Amino acid sequence: MMENIAAQILDRHALSGSWWYDLDTREIWWSEGIYGIHDVDPSEYTPTPETVGQFYEPESAARVRAALERVVEEGSGWSLTLLMRRASGELRYVHSVAQVEQRPGKAPLIAGAFFDIHDATVERIEHEAHTQHAMRRQGERWRTASENVGLSLIDFDSQVYRVSGAIVAHLDVGVDNDAEIPADRWAEFVHPDDRAVRQQRLTAHRAEKSVLYVSEYRLCVPDKDALWVKETACRVQPDEPGAAQGRMTGTLQDISERKRAEQAIFQAREMADVTFEAIGEGLMRVDRAGRITEVNSAACSLLDCDADTLVNALFADCVQFYEAGRLCRIPDPVERVLRDGEQVRVPVLTRLRRRDGQYLSIVDSVSPIRDDTGEVSGAVFVFQDISEVREMTENLVHQASHDPLTGLPNRRGFEQALESAWKRVHAGMAHMYVIYMDLDSFKQINDTSGHAVGDDVLRRVALAFRSMLRESDMLARIGGDEFAAIIQSKSVDGVSSIARKLIAAANDMEALDCQSAGVSLGIAALEPGLPSSEAALLRADAALYVAKDAGGGCFHFYDPNAHTRQRSGEPRHEPRSE
Repeated sequence: MMENIAAQILDRHALSGSWWYDLDTREIWWSEGIYGIHDVDPSEYTPTPETVGQFYEPESAARVRAALERVVEEGSGWSLTLLMRRASGELRYVHSVAQVEQRPGKAPLIAGAFFDIHDATVERIEHEAHTQHAMRRQGERWRTASENVGLSLIDFDSQVYRVSGAIVAHLDVGVDNDAEIPADRWAEFVHPDDRAVRQQRLTAHRAEKSVLYVSEYRLCVPDKDALWVKETACRVQPDEPGAAQGRMTGTLQDISERKRAEQAIFQAREMADVTFEAIGEGLMRVDRAGRITEVNSAACSLLDCDADTLVNALFADCVQFYEAGRLCRIPDPVERVLRDGEQVRVPVLTRLRRRDGQYLSIVDSVSPIRDDTGEVSGAVFVFQDISEVREMTENLVHQASHDPLTGLPNRRGFEQALESAWKRVHAGMAHMYVIYMDLDSFKQINDTSGHAVGDDVLRRVALAFRSMLRESDMLARIGGDEFAAIIQSKSVDGVSSIARKLIAAANDMEALDCQSAGVSLGIAALEPGLPSSEAALLRADAALYVAKDAGGGCFHFYDPNAHTRQRSGEPRHEPRSE
């Protein structure tokens, strides 16, 4: 009773209906619900085999005809989802079920039900379309990732290696970036030097000794560069349906660019390490806390200390700075560099105390090291032992290499100092100039006032000139009223400034008769390409000739294109007057 009421309600709302079709009489009967589904009035339309088929779309109509043929041939019913067009022109999805009743001596009677399933079908179709669209989007994203980062999917076991992605094209296997390769052939692609490590890691993972299998190796294809890949996978659980023995799934990524970058970094680091170790100067790196992080062998040798003792120790505990010639310590320059972030140089001839108690005279610099944000992350200390240079200077003082009248080095002392300076310039350790000087009015002073006055003038001139120079510069009297100097300067402007000061000092130096001494200067750079140190003095002498020829009381720089002769052919070795 309740079932009939429910059927009548569904029938009334055109959601379903019942029907039968007598193949013998070709009579068709529809319930009220089926008329409603087709949107026709029972009083105006009578269903017939010819007109009913016109409600269905061609494909659906063909399926109904095929179903009727099976009824006749096989006596079987049907269950079909069909697309029909109502009398109003609206398309609707419907479902038709049929059951066949055989009648002796007559054609079968077909009876069934008809359901309006349009809303549910449209919802299902839209859901499937959305799912397919999402799958296409996911596929596009996967293809993009595969192409841009060289990522491929892998699924392999002891028999077969399946790979999907851009790497397939590199290997010239498979179709549309998908390949299924025998496992032993895949192993042949692996570089011989990498096979053993890969197999060891696979075996360890399959034996549950690692959570994830990861291996980096090279894939080799004839006539192509080796391709570095990173293989990442994990076991498929044994109870998973269809899981093969030893099956693993994961990804295969092209990491060739990363490997090339790592190799470049390694080579750069190797070059830096070789340079760091091979350089003749002592080098020490210090971190932000002032602890030594690295030293080269030259630093160890100069400090008489091994690397194990120095590394990780505080710089201030291992390296102490002392004033030249005194046992007075000076502040640690590394601490200042770490604080201020500026390069620092200690005074020339500053000394370091070795572990054995000896002292080294050094030239050095301490420079900051900055990280990628610009912050000071440490410092580098570069120092060179110049004790030999200092000892040479001291030996000159103790030897009979000074002019007894002025206390300045004589020609022999000057030549030794010039040779030493030229070697430093030749080694790229300094920039220096040679100044050749000649007093303009000394002969007249000597002739008119006597040798005693002339000697006094020379002593006063020597003191005045010396006061104009730095301790690192060298001044000598090389004969008579001729002086020479070795000036450390990186620029022409620097040495020009010193030349002006010397001229001013000579002009202020008056003899007893109030006559100014005056001075002319010739200047030449002490260049590393010169054949000898003497060549620089010859050039300075040639420049002096130009200054004297111009009337004196001035200075002139040597010009290789203009100077073709010296003032007197060679620098004079004999004094003009005492």
